[in-house]
Amino acid sequence: MPNGFYGPKEDWKKLEAPLLRIDDRLTAFAHANCLREIRNYHNWPERSLVWDMAQVRKLIQVFLESETSETFTFWICASADRGAQRLWKHKTLKKAVPLEEIENNLGALLQEAKEILDGWGEHELEPETVSPRPRS
Repeated sequence: MPNGFYGPKEDWKKLEAPLLRIDDRLTAFAHANCLREIRNYHNWPERSLVWDMAQVRKLIQVFLESETSETFTFWICASADRGAQRLWKHKTLKKAVPLEEIENNLGALLQEAKEILDGWGEHELEPETVSPRPRS
């Protein structure tokens, strides 16, 4: 995964365009569930919904997986920093698929993601051994 996008503005618009189609639904879900919404973290086409629960940070994220194949990933993550150690747990619900596959099932995916994350507490988190995907 690149560390941000540094190409021409026209290319950026093309890469982000699919995400614009789901923005209203993500915003509505975020408002209905009191979540923070973040866009294009680290200058990469992505959308994140974030909240904290009992000192555990919860994340639902849709991001561009590949510029060349124009595929997207929908994943979830719970994390907590304890001293110098990060604990986390994650699950990928859709990996490297056309955005339409996420878009067509977005309501159900968001609900499933929120329910899973709400069930994950600090006791289920494990030490991070590899860097997670982009996080906001």
